[in-house]
Amino acid sequence: MENLSIKLEDVSSISKKIIVEVPYSRVKKEMEKVLEKVSQGAVIKGFRKGKAPKSVIEKQYADSIRYDVTENLINESYAHALKEHKLEPVSFPNISDVVLKDNEPFKYEAIIEIRPSVEPKDYTAINIEAISTEPTQEDIDKIALSFLESKAEMKPVLEDRPASEGDWVDVDFEGEIDGVKQKSLSIKAYVCQIGDKSGLLEDLSKGIKGMRPGEEKNVKSTYADDYYSEELKGKVVDFKVKLNKLLDKVLPDLTDEFVKESKLAGSKDELLNNIKENLRKRKEEVRHNGMRIQVVEHLLDKNKFDVPNSEVEKKLPEIRERAIRNIFGYQTPNMPEAQLKEMLNKHEDEFKKVAENEVRVSYIIDAIATKESITSTEDDLKQELEGAAQAMKMTVSELQAKYGVKNLEYAMSNSIIERKTFDYLYEKAKITEKKEG
Repeated sequence: MENLSIKLEDVSSISKKIIVEVPYSRVKKEMEKVLEKVSQGAVIKGFRKGKAPKSVIEKQYADSIRYDVTENLINESYAHALKEHKLEPVSFPNISDVVLKDNEPFKYEAIIEIRPSVEPKDYTAINIEAISTEPTQEDIDKIALSFLESKAEMKPVLEDRPASEGDWVDVDFEGEIDGVKQKSLSIKAYVCQIGDKSGLLEDLSKGIKGMRPGEEKNVKSTYADDYYSEELKGKVVDFKVKLNKLLDKVLPDLTDEFVKESKLAGSKDELLNNIKENLRKRKEEVRHNGMRIQVVEHLLDKNKFDVPNSEVEKKLPEIRERAIRNIFGYQTPNMPEAQLKEMLNKHEDEFKKVAENEVRVSYIIDAIATKESITSTEDDLKQELEGAAQAMKMTVSELQAKYGVKNLEYAMSNSIIERKTFDYLYEKAKITEKKEG
């Protein structure tokens, strides 16, 4: 566009104001162009299509013509301004102060957010603590023990003695609140372990200790004010307890026969090897996640800069959804919509902080990748496509048809570069092995 006036002002490090003035000569040409186009298709009573005088058309279609002229001039001049000043906006512009008057230049202002200019700092030799991925014998034994416990037999204790901490017991409970029996708090032949808070209230564990089989006892228990059940919050419950029997938990021996019968593996050695490999994979995941968290925290601490609010706003729905999944799992939460909304609003500042950090990290990783010439190759993309197709039980062609070739390549290329960049950071890091605990 000739004689176009463009002024650029800094609003912030990532926000610019573009002040544009289009000369009237260009405005006039655009008016004539739009008027001609409208004239060709205009239907006005008393005139054949396309034959009405332009003065009549201009009057009847004034608002439409002005709208089209404004839109065309903004689109053309805005693109010219971006090119001239080498600007890369990350979102649509906020257009304001639009002035379109007869015999005057066309004016408007546009506020845009741009990519921050990031010069990554202190990203090599990051100090990281990482757990070993080699399973210990204790780890393996715990898993093996869980298989044995799943097949354990509960046998009555023949010895006449009182119940003590750690004993397994068979008990009957009858719970009453204010003299009214509570069906939900009454159970027969309940098998539990004294002292196990996940299966027995602490007051009941204390009450059962010292009882002998056949003995009955009344035990009071007060539920906490923050107990999850509204009906029991802060309530005092009178339990009538009967100890039916003491039990011994008898575990089978870990033998080839037990393993085969339980269909756990072909042999004891095979089961233990499988446990070891599964533990190693789990530890590798924990190690990787821990390393990533430490790298991200370091990068955020050493690289401070503003990020576009529009990018943060785009990220927020994902952060909220992730929070809901972490609390309720993948099932639709049973919480009423109003209560769910209240919970989300309560943590909105935290969500926004997480979104800001994730956007900031993406810019840092991108800057490091650019500086270190980390890219995705055709072979990388091919492997990524094949892996994704296999995971989704689709062919590569079906995957490309579903999501689009360009979209897939763009998303996967970004994912590959991010992964390679983190691998580069781990490779350059100072890693100290630490014990779990």
